[in-house]
Amino acid sequence: MSDPEKKHPTDPEEKKEESSTNKPSVVQPPKNIASEFDIPEEVLADIPLEDRNKIKSVFQKTIFGMFSGRVPNPIMDKITSDHITTLIKNADTHDQRDRRERVGIRYFQLAIIIIVLVFIGLLVYVFKDNKDVMIGLISGLMGFGGGFGIGKLYKKSR
Repeated sequence: MSDPEKKHPTDPEEKKEESSTNKPSVVQPPKNIASEFDIPEEVLADIPLEDRNKIKSVFQKTIFGMFSGRVPNPIMDKITSDHITTLIKNADTHDQRDRRERVGIRYFQLAIIIIVLVFIGLLVYVFKDNKDVMIGLISGLMGFGGGFGIGKLYKKSR
């Protein structure tokens, strides 16, 4: 019950197709480079036969890449002066947005500082006659301020 159209694995045409598909494609560098930087046979002797061609291919591609220089980016050929102008305009608007954001953050921080100073002034005014509460309040505020400052410094160093 064998299929008459199916080829037998020992058919010579089938073997040709298999052998052509199993060969890795190897980019050969120029002859003068390949001969100078060939892998010594004593190194290849320790490598299994199946992997020798792969290793030679990778080695030759690496050597070829070192001497061929950078491959140009195909997009670079398509960039025009209009593209560059648009890129500069977009970068300018991005910088303007960043500046507005930084200014907004500065105003917010200034408002927080003013609120905290007003709150501290109010506490000092309310508890100016009670010395025990003032000592605890001042030590607590100094501890909070020191911890806040160290936290900011630690965050900035990261």
